[in-house]
Amino acid sequence: MDDLPELIRLAGRTALLRRARPPDLDGLVELHRRCSAETLRRRFLGAPQTSGRALGCLVSQHATHTQLAMAGAEVVGAGSVFQAADPAELAFLVRDDWQGRGLGRALLRRLAKAAVADGVRAVCLHTYADNAVVRHLLDSYGLPGRGSIADGVLTVRVDHQVIGSSATP
Repeated sequence: MDDLPELIRLAGRTALLRRARPPDLDGLVELHRRCSAETLRRRFLGAPQTSGRALGCLVSQHATHTQLAMAGAEVVGAGSVFQAADPAELAFLVRDDWQGRGLGRALLRRLAKAAVADGVRAVCLHTYADNAVVRHLLDSYGLPGRGSIADGVLTVRVDHQVIGSSATP
């Protein structure tokens, strides 16, 4: 992936998508601080990990590829592919006031491109089984919204062939 920033328009708002860097850590901490408890619960499947220390891996660029959505100087969304495991794990977070505008879809597209470029063979995504928003997002990309469910958590695994086709919907 070329990592070039991309300017997008979403429902009357403009955001810049770009790769995270170490100086972005404070913005990521602020993103998490400005999300509702419910948004954080859905992202972290329980107790949120929002300290600077916990979020430091998102900007380290070591075994993690994180894309940010910027509105001016504010981080309004972030998505990551954590490549330390096999399959790699995909996760993203969109600030409450930016949800429902297509930002998650744009982040997913960028993350799919990054995963393919980085040679990721498969990704998995964990979400609550009743998370209709994420299930709709997966369906809109033609990704299987089905997987295994344990303790109310849906785990979807997507192989690299499907990831590659989802990078350019």
